[in-house]
Amino acid sequence: MHDRSPLPAVLNRRILLNRPLRAQVVAPALLWLALPLGAQTPEGAGSGGALPPLTPDVVLEVPGGPLLVHFEAPGTSVAALRLSLPLPEAPQEAGAGRVLVRAALDRVEPLAHRVGARIEGVRSFHGISYTVTGPSAAFAHLAWLLRELVREPEQAGVARALEQLQDTEEGGRETPSGVLDTRLREGVAPGVPPLSGTAASLAGMSFPLVRDLWSRTHVRGAMTVVAAAPVPVEVLLAGILDAGMPDGGAGPPVPASPAGTPSRARSQVLRSWYGEAYPIPTPDDPRSAVAARLMAHRLQSLPGRVEAGVQLWELGGSAALVVTGAAYPGDANAMRRTIQGIREEVANGSDPLDIRRIIQEIRGETLLGARSNRGLVSVVGYHLDATGDPAGGQIFLDQLAALDESSVSAFLRELLSRTPVVADVRP
Repeated sequence: MHDRSPLPAVLNRRILLNRPLRAQVVAPALLWLALPLGAQTPEGAGSGGALPPLTPDVVLEVPGGPLLVHFEAPGTSVAALRLSLPLPEAPQEAGAGRVLVRAALDRVEPLAHRVGARIEGVRSFHGISYTVTGPSAAFAHLAWLLRELVREPEQAGVARALEQLQDTEEGGRETPSGVLDTRLREGVAPGVPPLSGTAASLAGMSFPLVRDLWSRTHVRGAMTVVAAAPVPVEVLLAGILDAGMPDGGAGPPVPASPAGTPSRARSQVLRSWYGEAYPIPTPDDPRSAVAARLMAHRLQSLPGRVEAGVQLWELGGSAALVVTGAAYPGDANAMRRTIQGIREEVANGSDPLDIRRIIQEIRGETLLGARSNRGLVSVVGYHLDATGDPAGGQIFLDQLAALDESSVSAFLRELLSRTPVVADVRP
């Protein structure tokens, strides 16, 4: 990381630069954006102070979008760009987001090979995100690839992606672990369609439906770009300014159809599967990450032929801490008792040294993941999507550093007071 001047604590939805905007190098077509907006020189700029590691150099909100978060990354030869956007689906559209991602990656990947670039796409409950990484000397090509990833889909590409998703998900939904996860998600977030779609939504999906979802969601005003690239912010702005559709180009949202009774996939079950999901109202809460790690460490010592794990689900505006296990009939009752008692065991029996060690582990892993430009945009972009704040990643680190045994124990006691969502899949 390099030294940068401190920015004010409130970054969201503001134009913040650590230096004056060099309007003289902006293309004439962009001057109307740069000059009326102006730029703020943050308090402490030029003082030589070091910015916190996940704090950007520039946060720029352009009229009509997108929101731009820039890390200057001087002296690096690799540039990374991450574009994200929210993508809510109606029940009959469930799975269409993954179709869009798959179709976009299949279309753009051959174009990325020309300059040795890497492209990635992720569909999560926060929305869609695309990341392009490659040589900074080919920045114009990288920015073009990012624009290509969010342009209008092609019918043939959508058809291929839908076929791939149907083949993949048909088997996954019928596994015992897939059935368990589906039931837990339906219980903890009943109004949220599954990202992978349902048998009914995938069977009824068509190109007009997928294109309609794209036109409503892929608008510039909804997009956020996090960049770590050794290029001036004006060059970055010019490269991504016309990504997606202009605001106002989308039609009204598709009305939600009745969700109906959740379908229950048939599965061949040889082991007993059991899970509990604990709703967490605050997304991106570092206490939940510490609690999940504490539970996972305890579950590692389970005897016999028992498989157990802990997941932290981010559900877009909320979260859930999910504990699941599987065991053959002879160990099934012991497995259920262990999962049912894990909250109380961790709440009442955690060593303060273990809590401090886990806090440092999570902090170290977060910073290690952000050492490369690709990792930096991934970490910052993830926390931004979860919180809506460009400073979300640094806020997470600051809150994590402020945790102690009492705050983690209080969080665990809160979990004890909540009734979990329970799912049980038996042979």
